[in-house]
Amino acid sequence: MQIKRVRIENFCCLYKVDIAFEEITSFIGPTGVGKSTVLRALDWFFNGEKSIALTTEDVHSAVADGSERISVEVEFDGLSDFDRTALGRYAPDDAGTVSIWRTWEGGADKITGKALAYAPFEEIRSMAGGAIPKRRAYNELQDRAPGLGVLTTSVVNSAGS
Repeated sequence: MQIKRVRIENFCCLYKVDIAFEEITSFIGPTGVGKSTVLRALDWFFNGEKSIALTTEDVHSAVADGSERISVEVEFDGLSDFDRTALGRYAPDDAGTVSIWRTWEGGADKITGKALAYAPFEEIRSMAGGAIPKRRAYNELQDRAPGLGVLTTSVVNSAGS
């Protein structure tokens, strides 16, 4: 397993940063641009409060909505069977890539993650408008790609049945 991408939001001098990692990645730049801050954010991601106790002072000063939310997301690629077992529910048996993010908001530290899913399903999940448009989109996807083997579900109105 290796780090593929890191996204950092609202951490110290970093407002929104997206870094693609290669086999070897170097941070080069003048003093004060955030090289050490990227490493500090990764240290917090992996070690949490044991390494860095975050405070409101660590929130980027330009957060327009006034929230005190910091987020560090790490996308891992090339998962082995061992990695999937260690990651448990975050990485199903067939997952090759997983994203895990750690957030801090108003003193609360939380870790969340998910395996990257089939893109058309993600589009349906993110649709606005409630269940009816999502159901239509799901049915259209099922018609276009019957080989997916998605299950047809029916809703039973318990009050009327």
